[in-house]
Amino acid sequence: MTPIQLFYVTISTPDIDRMIAWYTDVLGYQLFTRKDFPEFNTRIAVMEQAGFRLELLQQGNAVPISPGRHDPPDHTNIHGLSQFAVLVDDLDAALADLATKGVEPVWVKRVDTDLRLSFRFIRDCDGNLIQLVQLMDDAAAHRRDLIAARHAAGGPIG
Repeated sequence: MTPIQLFYVTISTPDIDRMIAWYTDVLGYQLFTRKDFPEFNTRIAVMEQAGFRLELLQQGNAVPISPGRHDPPDHTNIHGLSQFAVLVDDLDAALADLATKGVEPVWVKRVDTDLRLSFRFIRDCDGNLIQLVQLMDDAAAHRRDLIAARHAAGGPIG
């Protein structure tokens, strides 16, 4: 099979400028590019951090998800994308930093020794769930080894 790598996730928003500011100010993403498609009444902004992109999309005739996504653990009761996850080196430090920016965590911190990670959720300014994940040391080392092997084989890094 041809190697694949997740490249970006698209998030629809009613206010693209507010979302750009939030992802820049709160999570440290950088604006890569913007483009308007007037024929579709659509504006996009591509945000980037550590090789991963978020495509923010504002479309004139878009409507909110109904019913809205619940807080964890009930967030997966609606089919479709329930959240996206970002890796952090230190979950507690990341949460403390986010608290200084007015971001409140959603649900309790979870430590899962079977999955070899700990995590906590936050919501962006539109209410989309973002899972902050810290890998346990052995899982982080395993991930680094997989990335190195993939790179050595000429595949995409990530």
